[in-house]
Amino acid sequence: MSPPTRRTADGDGSGSGGGESEKGSGAEPATGTGPGTGSGTGALTGAGSGANPGTGARTTTGPHTGADTGVNSGPGSGADPDPGARPRAAGRDHRPGGSRRGFLTGSAAAGIAAGALLRGAPPAVAAPDREGAADAAGRHAVEVAFTLNGERRRLRIDPRVTLLDALRERLRVTGPKKGCDRGQCGACTVHQDGRPVLACLTLAATVRGKEITTVEGLARGDELHPVQEAFIDRDGFQCGFCTPGQIMSAAALVDSGRPAGDDEIREYMSGNLCRCGAYPNIVDAIRRARKQSTGSGGGSRSSSAAGAVDGARR
Repeated sequence: MSPPTRRTADGDGSGSGGGESEKGSGAEPATGTGPGTGSGTGALTGAGSGANPGTGARTTTGPHTGADTGVNSGPGSGADPDPGARPRAAGRDHRPGGSRRGFLTGSAAAGIAAGALLRGAPPAVAAPDREGAADAAGRHAVEVAFTLNGERRRLRIDPRVTLLDALRERLRVTGPKKGCDRGQCGACTVHQDGRPVLACLTLAATVRGKEITTVEGLARGDELHPVQEAFIDRDGFQCGFCTPGQIMSAAALVDSGRPAGDDEIREYMSGNLCRCGAYPNIVDAIRRARKQSTGSGGGSRSSSAAGAVDGARR
């Protein structure tokens, strides 16, 4: 227990400290008026008695870390006897980590500064050089001449372009559909020299000198192909998206003159998907088209169609 601390008050009155206790080490001289509490390396409590006409803030300072502020009330007003001590403002957070408001303010300022730096910084990933890519494609472009639905066509294209994209994007022949673009749905089926092929898996550069037939060129003038007529009569389609590919595959089978039962028809047409589920009507339409083609004596409409079916990808 350390000896009582002497206190002096600014004013005409005088007071004497009552009992006080201290935990910690070291002496803490204190100057001020009124009751107060202090915190630091030790805890200091004290009580004063007597009349003090002045009012002021008592600040206790000493070797400990921190400040002790108390308020003494009286009939008059007075000043802190220690002008060097700064009393803490009420409501201010004096925790070592700072206030939450200060943290948020600092974070916002840092974000604004970072945004300003990023606006002036170059992009992390360079934008694609479309002009450079076009120039590169132009330097490596190839000339392709082929027959499309009986007409001679010539294109200068990038060797990586597929036949499907060349037909739809360059020649505006939109009968072949881009369904999966992976050779799995059959919606892009066309005839290459009478053989059904998938246009999405065929490079346009490989059809040089070939004869390409799409659904637009299947009819002879105003006369529909037997498969086209049968699809209409037997309602072999619903939404119609897959119908061009279905008709081109079925036409290759019918034109070959190859005898086929329902099981063979289903097996042959298995590469053409119908998301509407019109498979029974499609098989019925192909069966009808085969009978119509055989009855009319037209065993084959294409000289190369007979051998094309066996080599078709299915």
